[in-house]
Amino acid sequence: MNRSVSLRIGETTLFDGVGVVARGDVLIVAYLADASLQRAQWLHAIAEEFGHKSATNFLVLLIIPSGSKPPDSATRAEDAAGYARLQPRLRRLVVVPEGTGFRASLVRLVIGAFFTLTGKQQLVIATNVDQGLARIEDARTALTPSAEQLTRDIQTLRAELSASYPPRPSLRSVSARLFGK
Repeated sequence: MNRSVSLRIGETTLFDGVGVVARGDVLIVAYLADASLQRAQWLHAIAEEFGHKSATNFLVLLIIPSGSKPPDSATRAEDAAGYARLQPRLRRLVVVPEGTGFRASLVRLVIGAFFTLTGKQQLVIATNVDQGLARIEDARTALTPSAEQLTRDIQTLRAELSASYPPRPSLRSVSARLFGK
């Protein structure tokens, strides 16, 4: 995968069902699609770029939609490697597996076990976005945006993700699939 990415602070950056917005010392990540190796590689490249641009260690708010499938083994391996590279610059990772059912509880359990086994101390698991924002607030610095600003960023990010994913096929690509041209 081409790991060259371009992150503009305060602007939404999207890739195949996952998006980010960076503001101050916070990187907000929202998934609309299931985790995949390519999405994880893209996300880690973005986070590494943000880490290099940040004046201080940074915070990540990672929002996983309810109903998401668990990552496969290749994606889990990339996540482990990616977080290991980020760990020296990562002040806190707040993961919000959305939902209230059994699946959301299982996701929280698996994520917690993964980080416990790998010895990552920066992880906080929140049950909803408001709680996640409160955990970001707990680790704030002078560079951390207000919860109101982060809420607006999350709303914008989700709207842009919803408008862009799934990608809508062009008439030409549909025709080629239907008629083999």
